[in-house]
Amino acid sequence: MDDLYTKVLEKIENDLVLEPIQLPKELGKISYPLNMLQMRCSNWRSERINKMYCMRLKLLLPSLDILGITIYPSPAYDVPLFLFDLSCTHKKIVTYINVFKIADDPEYVCKYIDPFTTVREKYKHLTAKPVPAWLETYQSTCTIYTHPARDNLNIVKSCVLDYLEVYLHLLTSAEKVNSFDRQQQILRFHEQFKYDLATKDGAQKMLAKVIGKKKAARIYNEVLV
Repeated sequence: MDDLYTKVLEKIENDLVLEPIQLPKELGKISYPLNMLQMRCSNWRSERINKMYCMRLKLLLPSLDILGITIYPSPAYDVPLFLFDLSCTHKKIVTYINVFKIADDPEYVCKYIDPFTTVREKYKHLTAKPVPAWLETYQSTCTIYTHPARDNLNIVKSCVLDYLEVYLHLLTSAEKVNSFDRQQQILRFHEQFKYDLATKDGAQKMLAKVIGKKKAARIYNEVLV
């Protein structure tokens, strides 16, 4: 999935100037002897992005290849958060792609969720699975959660890039929010999502088994949120 990481970063940098955020060395790079584990974490910011993280993990035994990226827009804009997470085993790809809407009113949905309808329809053959319980509140018509066979990897990669293209257009064309109440709503949403990710995501337990509970908690609380 290194090729997808490169393409995603190139696509974002075509529209935005990314500034790396320095991470503690012990969190930025984790590796075990004989390449049993390789883990890389990165953070960036830009004028319109408050924080973007990438987590790249390769585990030799059992075979696991993970790429996850989340974009937290600046709270000055009411653009949704964007996230994709792909976990590849020998047999399947656990795929989660979503934009996290700040509000449910029809005007917001029309502006920020409906533009993904065409892309979602293009990939309707990616059979939906029930999302983990903590993510149910963040579902929308554009949410993708599926476990396709490994030979669908190129299709999943194309889906990520198509979603990202729509998202970047929305992000780069968004106007700043002037309403104080709306700004507070955005901030509350961001903080709630970060809290849920850090405290409810079951993947943290999986990561803890690989790198230890304390370091996994630091990854979630210092890198992912």
